[in-house]
Amino acid sequence: MAKLNGVQTQAERIQYDGVEYVKSDKDAVAGDIIRFEEGGYDYVTRGAYYEVTRIDDAGDAQIINDEGDEFDTRGDYFIVFKRVEAAADIIEHQGVRYRKVARKAEIGDIVLAVKDGCLINAGDIFVHERRCLLGNAAARENGGNVVELDHNGERKYFVLEPLASAKLPEPEPSRLPDDYVIHNGRLYAKEQREARVGETVIVTDWKEDTHNYHDVNVGEILTVKNVDTFGDIMRVNERHIDAIIGYKNGEYAVLTPAASVTLGGAEYTIEQRKAAVGERVLVVKTVHEKDFVTGDILTVNKIDYDGKYSVGKTYLARAEETVVLTPAATKPERLKVGDYARVIRKTTSFGGSIGDIVKILRNDGHDMYPFKCERIDGFEFDGNPWANGDELERVSAADAEKAEAEPFKVGDTVKFIADHYEHRVGKIAVIREIDEDATDLRYGLNDIHGKRSGWTKRSAIVKVDEEEAKWAAIGRKVGEIKAGDIVRVNGSSAGHKVGTIGVVVKDEQFRNLRVLANGEVRSHHGQLELVAPAESVVDIDASMADTSSY
Repeated sequence: MAKLNGVQTQAERIQYDGVEYVKSDKDAVAGDIIRFEEGGYDYVTRGAYYEVTRIDDAGDAQIINDEGDEFDTRGDYFIVFKRVEAAADIIEHQGVRYRKVARKAEIGDIVLAVKDGCLINAGDIFVHERRCLLGNAAARENGGNVVELDHNGERKYFVLEPLASAKLPEPEPSRLPDDYVIHNGRLYAKEQREARVGETVIVTDWKEDTHNYHDVNVGEILTVKNVDTFGDIMRVNERHIDAIIGYKNGEYAVLTPAASVTLGGAEYTIEQRKAAVGERVLVVKTVHEKDFVTGDILTVNKIDYDGKYSVGKTYLARAEETVVLTPAATKPERLKVGDYARVIRKTTSFGGSIGDIVKILRNDGHDMYPFKCERIDGFEFDGNPWANGDELERVSAADAEKAEAEPFKVGDTVKFIADHYEHRVGKIAVIREIDEDATDLRYGLNDIHGKRSGWTKRSAIVKVDEEEAKWAAIGRKVGEIKAGDIVRVNGSSAGHKVGTIGVVVKDEQFRNLRVLANGEVRSHHGQLELVAPAESVVDIDASMADTSSY
């Protein structure tokens, strides 16, 4: 089906051919309608609606373009709209509930006739039992004769598909429900009860005909300074008010910090962390003007290189503007005796270190320190072997076995991922020796200059690749270029020719680094290969050096 005409838009819902569809963050399936958001095609109209005819083996939606050809939407951006089932879409037959589906019948399908046909009346329900000369017809045996329900040009039947549930689908919430309020970047739930001094309230109703004057605004958030025995608020911290904000009149609700939120009947916990692709987030504040506002609920479909979230082609600011909504039903199962886990944080006096793999020896069910652990490498803990659940993350037995194997050898270049004694996160070192009998301080180190640099434990370090090790040997991050370096130009748009050897100089006017070669200074960004670091260049006058290309 090509571009659809007669589509009526209703906020986040559309209507087509008398059927309502709702915007969805879920992947498209056959039968969905999509609104194409890409431009640059002659045969697909930006902003137009198309029906998804099928999903190919790569999981990409296929549509029929404006020229009548199948079009692969791979890599294109579009909005998905899914059919909203109405009561008329659901029928009951012989005690079973079915959904009416507009598609070609297959042998064995149950079919509902909606138009009269040959020996078939509108309203008949029968099993499609036999192939017909008309491939888009439904047929049954009737007194030895084949009877058909034609489907050419006009819908004369629906296929009935059994319902797994009688409950009609609800659109995914895109806004925070009115039962909650976001204030100063935090989520609060409204409670209908008497307020206490010091609590925060929101004005929910204000009848000027009752108070004879306008002193507060509906939606205003205030802190209670004085409340009478009837629960009426007499004074607030923010300013002087002449009126009484009444409890029995339903003029306020108490705001209590919320750790979870109920959306569409499902509970979600609130987590202050970075979201992963596919997770839903709640906007709790907006630093700059953008397409999203406080209270919007969004699904992250991309994370930019600098940590911004993307929904479609519009970027939402960083994680500090959102909280992650985690379905309560998908919380990790509580660890059991015999499970393996990785230490992911330290919130108590637990003796494990971040990165350690442990085995659960005991679970006493307490809220604090419920899990007694042992290290799988046989080393002793530095003190308390009892951990909290939020300090541990389950890992598989295969991962535990892999972690138990010796990960390093003499000569490996390593980087610290945790502070340990005199060593700090990010430090680069080389393993000098390994003490096979050590219980903790197992690895003797040299610094990048070859000087002895103490000892450390397994969980504090990770092996770095050859490229990072090469740069670490000269005390730099990967790709770090400094003034005085000898470099080769590997790419150029308006600079020196590719292959030119030059000296990096600092441009004091623009405060950036440029390349001097053949008496000319030109700019190159990310297109340079280090030939010799500045520290190894001795007695070279960059302005006189022969830096001709080769």
